[in-house]
Amino acid sequence: MSNADLVRLREDVCVDPLINGWYAWAFLLSPAAASFVQTRNVGRVEGLLQRVEQIKDLMVGSHLMATSLPEISGDEASQIHEALDRHSASTEAATALRNAILAVDGLLAKMNGGPLTPFYRDVPDILKGAVELVYDRYHRPGFFLHERVLYEDGWMNRQSQTMRLYGPQVKRRPAFLLPRFSQSDVFDIDLPFTHAGYDVLFRSRYQPTPFEHVCAALNVDQQRAAMLRPLFEETETASSEIPCDMVTPPAAKIFRYFGHASILASINGKTFLTDPWIPAFSTTAEDATYGLRDLPQHIDYVIISHAHADHLNVETLLELRHRVGHVYVPRGAGRSVNDPSMKVMIESLGFERVQEVDYFEDINLGDVTLTALPFFGEHGDLDVTAKASYLLSTRDFRCAFLSDSKNIVPELYDRLAARLHGGVDLVFVGMECEGAPVNWLYEPVLTSRVPQRLATSRRLAASDCSEASDLAARLDASQVAIYAMGYERSLAYLIGKTSTDDDWSHQEARRFIAQCNTSSRRATLMRGRMEMVFP
Repeated sequence: MSNADLVRLREDVCVDPLINGWYAWAFLLSPAAASFVQTRNVGRVEGLLQRVEQIKDLMVGSHLMATSLPEISGDEASQIHEALDRHSASTEAATALRNAILAVDGLLAKMNGGPLTPFYRDVPDILKGAVELVYDRYHRPGFFLHERVLYEDGWMNRQSQTMRLYGPQVKRRPAFLLPRFSQSDVFDIDLPFTHAGYDVLFRSRYQPTPFEHVCAALNVDQQRAAMLRPLFEETETASSEIPCDMVTPPAAKIFRYFGHASILASINGKTFLTDPWIPAFSTTAEDATYGLRDLPQHIDYVIISHAHADHLNVETLLELRHRVGHVYVPRGAGRSVNDPSMKVMIESLGFERVQEVDYFEDINLGDVTLTALPFFGEHGDLDVTAKASYLLSTRDFRCAFLSDSKNIVPELYDRLAARLHGGVDLVFVGMECEGAPVNWLYEPVLTSRVPQRLATSRRLAASDCSEASDLAARLDASQVAIYAMGYERSLAYLIGKTSTDDDWSHQEARRFIAQCNTSSRRATLMRGRMEMVFP
């Protein structure tokens, strides 16, 4: 076969965007957060590798089984050491930034209510001009980071960004546990995420493309082209073959489920995609959803609710960048390590039209209005501003996407109902109400670990049955769709496990559905290949 022949990137090819060899997510994109997370990651892995060696020494001549060891072979341990060494320069830079931020933390203890001007001379040089010292209204000292300055100063090292491609014969590793190391059965691309060659690559997922064009776009020479070629399939036609059949009458509304919190909404001829995290491979299996090839060539608007990796997913965003018109994100202060700006972050991925939305701000998109709503819960009670739920409304239809919101303050939904002067036709609500303790995600960026007793009570949790029932009643919702439950096996690499019907969250969801079935309100659990159609 010649390179001029038309090919498509295979549906079952997985993509891992990497930063210093680690799976990319929000806290590795934001320079300030990354300085803490990367330092923590390296320390954990070095400790794990040391324990592996200690256990091996203890096993010599013993009757212990190999299953007593962590799932790391000797060769893998050696390769992980090599990966850490390969990225040591970036790790040193991250450590320098982290230490500088900690030094500013240390200055706070010296502030006693007097003027802060003298303290600026003690701010580390690498942060001067990027830090503002302040008192809050309780007279407590603190500081703001001007996050965009950190990006512009080069603390986001684009040379550390790579992309790994591999087929189904390679086991997909847990996203955050270990760095990726060299393997013979994967294909690594050493280009920053903003490189235009990725758009050519991911467009070929659905649009037949000459293989030589893909190689040229990615700077792949002839020798490496032979390694890349098995990840593509031959195709006989140059036509774009996207099997998306959401071509509907202008007044129709269709909501197609793409897994987790990803809903493709077609409303009055416009397309909206919420929290895109979409598996590379779509099948007809019971728990499989629609896949990347089932999306339209152009998506008018992407709407992202918050920066957790199952909602702001770097992997899927990069796959879709060339298809997306505009991205809407909640307005965030972007002034603290634990609350990075989603706008700046997504712009750093090469998106050009990213707009922030304030709570209760209406964005007029022709005959559809987008409104950002307050988002309570899911963040362990931390001061996180970059989070929002959304409402899409037309003259005669309203749909709310509540993501992982927890109904902590029911009066919020009274306010929304009063503002709407009527009910909501469709509400998407997350009910993963068990949630992980706050330390699970945020420990690296906190000044100290939350005590276990408190951490387990401050969980990253959404609404339970009673909370979901209450908000649905207050919004006078005609129909409720439960989503973001973690059912899809293809997403377990990032969530950490596949949810089952026995989980408490799913028991609560079933209770909620049963309650709705005894009333005029309908409830549906989004799972598999599902879509909802409204006239």
